[in-house]
Amino acid sequence: MKKRILIIDDEIELGELLQDLLEQENYDTVFVSNENEIKDIAEKILLKKESFHLVICDIEMPKLKGDEVIKLFRQKDINYPFIYYTGHYKQDFVNKVLAYGVYNIISKPNANELKEAIFMAFENYNKIVLLVNSSIKKTLKIEKLLKDF
Repeated sequence: MKKRILIIDDEIELGELLQDLLEQENYDTVFVSNENEIKDIAEKILLKKESFHLVICDIEMPKLKGDEVIKLFRQKDINYPFIYYTGHYKQDFVNKVLAYGVYNIISKPNANELKEAIFMAFENYNKIVLLVNSSIKKTLKIEKLLKDF
């Protein structure tokens, strides 16, 4: 069975290029490029109409930023490993997404490093999913406590 990867990037040409690259590596991919498509795919996942093994997501997008995407997925109990593939990021972003169980952050345009990160994610998939689930539960509990406070 092919591994399925969801690609989220507002740069359509880059997203399609990444999709082609990963399909050549024998992965099944779905590419979405805007807020509506992201929310739509999240609903399809919840309804069991779509399923993935991994998400590759850009950080800087016009409406829904990368940290908001992972938070949206985690709040809907969608716990796929996330790899961020981005041109730039800041430490405060890293701090935000670590709490939601991000697996890795790779700088664009390093396709070889991205392919290696994907390979390692699948090699250690069960361990990663357990860690992600544990991390998310703690983060969501803390957020609820702070909200109720």
